[in-house]
Amino acid sequence: MRPTRPASAIVPAAGAQPPAVPSSLAPTAARAAEYAQASRAPNTQRAYRGAWKAFAAWCEAHGLVSLPAAPQTAALYVTHMADRAKPATIDVHIAGVAYRHREAGHPSPFDHPRVQDVLDGVRRTRGTAPNKKTPAVSGIVRSMVTAVRLEDRSPYVADRDDALLLLGFAGAFRRSELVALDWVDLEERPEGLLVTIRRGKTDQRGAGRKVHVHRGADPALCPVAALGRWRARVRGSGFGGADDAPVFLCLSRSAWLRRMSAQHVALVVKAAARAAGLDAARFAGHSLRSGFATSAARAGRRLDTIRAQTGHRSLDMLAEYLAHDVPWDDDAAKGLL
Repeated sequence: MRPTRPASAIVPAAGAQPPAVPSSLAPTAARAAEYAQASRAPNTQRAYRGAWKAFAAWCEAHGLVSLPAAPQTAALYVTHMADRAKPATIDVHIAGVAYRHREAGHPSPFDHPRVQDVLDGVRRTRGTAPNKKTPAVSGIVRSMVTAVRLEDRSPYVADRDDALLLLGFAGAFRRSELVALDWVDLEERPEGLLVTIRRGKTDQRGAGRKVHVHRGADPALCPVAALGRWRARVRGSGFGGADDAPVFLCLSRSAWLRRMSAQHVALVVKAAARAAGLDAARFAGHSLRSGFATSAARAGRRLDTIRAQTGHRSLDMLAEYLAHDVPWDDDAAKGLL
């Protein structure tokens, strides 16, 4: 039987330098680095870079070593963040700093039991429930679209926002999914649109999924008709509309220059809420997606069909998504007193 090599001979110790790559494998090593980089979504990569930059700057300001950071440094940073950020933001910073340590061959300082005690204390004290935005249910979307059309704004902006609001709601799309769409991803059918989502938050491997977007009973609120108006507008102006072009574009200096970002979707939703006389602070880009799920549940649609539209990985996740939207008529407390 062949002797087994000790683990230390196979996996370098934490902080050890990896063995040199032969020059003949340099192109392969470069490709391996590219694949490793692609293992995380661009938004995650940006969040991690920002988290590490903030942590390194804080350590430098206090004369502490950031890499590798001592558990005491990690505990102090968690305490510092607890007074300034929401628990979800703290989690992002921890993940970013931990990733940078693992990338450099060091264990995460946040795994130390005493740091975990500090984290548990923060969560018990501050709570972990996210500050959820208001769902833009069907009635709110109608009000938003009507208000957008009545506003004195560029017809390009009005047509784009109209299409974005209606498609975002009808398809229950995430912000990242909306802005990633090209015209080639929209296939018109007699029933409506067959939309191809090439990659999503829960589909990092790019398997893709198909989403049905039905025509609206009211032509003025039909997402298919709204997209048709928007495409005719950008084609007529020469700004876009080709099959391989982005569906939603960003306006700058009176020229449609680039694909919208996810943050732009949030700004469109907030502006539409404000135009409709609503509190814009209560709405965000996610409000369209949560509004669809909430409206469908209230209409008695089955959870499995809602999940097929939203792309949630499980019914449990979708049920948690809707947990805070129990109608008064279905409340267990009704009629008990």
